[in-house]
Amino acid sequence: RDVTGVQTCALPISLVIAPQFDKVATYNIDTDFQFIDTIGMFPTFIAVNSESNIDSYKQLVELSKTKPIYYGTAGIGTSGHLTIVALADSRPNWIHVPFKGASEYTTAILGKNLTMIQDADSVIGSFVRAGKIKPLATVYPRRAPGYTDVPTLKELGANDIGIYRWFILLANSSADPKIIAHLKQVMGKPEVKKEFEELGLDTNLKSASTFLRDETRKVHRVLNEYKVER
Repeated sequence: RDVTGVQTCALPISLVIAPQFDKVATYNIDTDFQFIDTIGMFPTFIAVNSESNIDSYKQLVELSKTKPIYYGTAGIGTSGHLTIVALADSRPNWIHVPFKGASEYTTAILGKNLTMIQDADSVIGSFVRAGKIKPLATVYPRRAPGYTDVPTLKELGANDIGIYRWFILLANSSADPKIIAHLKQVMGKPEVKKEFEELGLDTNLKSASTFLRDETRKVHRVLNEYKVER
């Protein structure tokens, strides 16, 4: 039993994608939650199987002019899908293969059943370090620690639409404001920020409400501009 009346949850970017894309998501971001703080944002990578003989993002694009490029994601409308939809715009040979989750498409790329995937170090990092997966491009405004030799999409002149991975901490709308204020204070402590940064998260973000407003607008623009539909 929750004696405090407070329920907290850390949610990813799908929080703002789902209400605009999936009719099953009936919550209202503005009224159903209290936002405590942004936890952090982190880079992902466009990657291929290391035995594919594709050594750069430029080679990947050139290959797609003559052969189909099969890219795997966790499904239509996910952040990974939206990023690659923009990259694949006007490239009919880029073919989307939706999976149920990261473990499935990671297995597929390792088995050479896909050309390309996009994910974070937490998913592909061990395979990168084992020489089985090769990152070609960083999906983030700047190069990532541990991947300083992997250029960003913007550096490569590619269409980076700014859909990045992040987490935000929120609570139910009926939670006691005093408890919410305390949680905000805790989240703002330097030692807490440092712990998230040691996990590879960029904690230098806007306030939760401003951040979510901007991300909602960004997702709305991408869904409409690229006509993403289920």
